[in-house]
Amino acid sequence: MRDRVLPAHGTARLCWTIGLAFGLSVTHGMASASDGEMAPVRLRVQESLDLIKAKLGVAHEVTAQIVEQHPLMVAVAPTPGRRDSFQVSFEAAFVAELTDEELDAVIAHELGHVWIFTHHPFLQTEQLANQIAMRVVSRQTIEAVYAKVRARGGHTDSLPRFATSTAN
Repeated sequence: MRDRVLPAHGTARLCWTIGLAFGLSVTHGMASASDGEMAPVRLRVQESLDLIKAKLGVAHEVTAQIVEQHPLMVAVAPTPGRRDSFQVSFEAAFVAELTDEELDAVIAHELGHVWIFTHHPFLQTEQLANQIAMRVVSRQTIEAVYAKVRARGGHTDSLPRFATSTAN
């Protein structure tokens, strides 16, 4: 995860993963999952997303999408063609590996990006998204998620900065 600054225009794609950062298209390299087979997973994720969204005071619509494969494991982006709406794409296999607490940490981090994007779009950093997430989840749970990302071969470039520069 690297700190990045979003372009000044409002059509910038907000895209993050626990390992990679902004500028990647959320549709690039994703394999769609059947709605029927992913419905229970999507419902679990959407319910958690709605609860954490309320706790963080995120007013914008944010929906969950479950896909079979995603090169980033998890990514958030503005919903195409919809103003003030965001979509978080989750790779089904990654979600299946997470405990409920870890799923909440992933969601809180992604909602941290939404909060930053809607309040201070030029301050977009992984570290700040983690700080916002820690308003509702523990640092230990976020670190557990980073460990799982690392185990799957994902990038966790900002973890050392996160682990040493935030107090919790």
